[in-house]
Amino acid sequence: MLPIFEKSALLNTDESKSNFHESKKLNKLLDIFENAIRLIEIYKGNHYQFSDNICITLPYVGNEDNLVNALLIVNRLYNEFAREGYFLRGGMDIGWFLDDKSIAIGMPLANSYKLESIKAKHPRILLSDKFVNLTNLYIKRGYINEDLVYIWEYGVMRKSKINFINPFSLILNYDDKESKIGFLRKFKFNIQKQLNNHEKNKKVLKKYNWLRKLYNNFIIFYCKNYKEIEVETLFTVSEINKLKKLKI
Repeated sequence: MLPIFEKSALLNTDESKSNFHESKKLNKLLDIFENAIRLIEIYKGNHYQFSDNICITLPYVGNEDNLVNALLIVNRLYNEFAREGYFLRGGMDIGWFLDDKSIAIGMPLANSYKLESIKAKHPRILLSDKFVNLTNLYIKRGYINEDLVYIWEYGVMRKSKINFINPFSLILNYDDKESKIGFLRKFKFNIQKQLNNHEKNKKVLKKYNWLRKLYNNFIIFYCKNYKEIEVETLFTVSEINKLKKLKI
């Protein structure tokens, strides 16, 4: 993303104007992050931003719900960035962390970086085994709110023994059918746009073909199982056919 921000900023060459060397694209993404900060503060968390990296921390000892709340916050960030055409890659881990306003030190940060840089490979947010195992244990013991258990159930995908956030699970946040269809349609548009933009770059194209396949598989899964997934929403046959046509 950094080259894009730089190119956007350098287009503003008039030193007499207030937006001299200002990146509108970066400003838009900063606005998205500012909205996420409000959620982080609600859950007594902290955040750090450096270069094009974002670090978010939430306390979970004595507040086990925050394990799923963290997943929700990161998933919202992923979706908001995706709406602007940027598909994030990252990692999530748990453990001891020195969480000061200006200092972030701890193995969770190091492990999350490894997940992002070595294992993620594709545009996705990986969850460490430690994160997944502890959350499942807390769910089994009844420590986590039932509504959040439902979110966890559909909010995590597993492929090749790797757990990662299901970015399409936020379809459950929408109450009406047209909004759900619009949510998927927007994903389709932005994935297709990236496929077109990188059709000559095989390395990058491979990542977005992976995302395309993930998206298509989710639509197949959703259309087949929506009666179990959705609490109240019931689609007609024609509406299900409309959903199926959103595959790329």
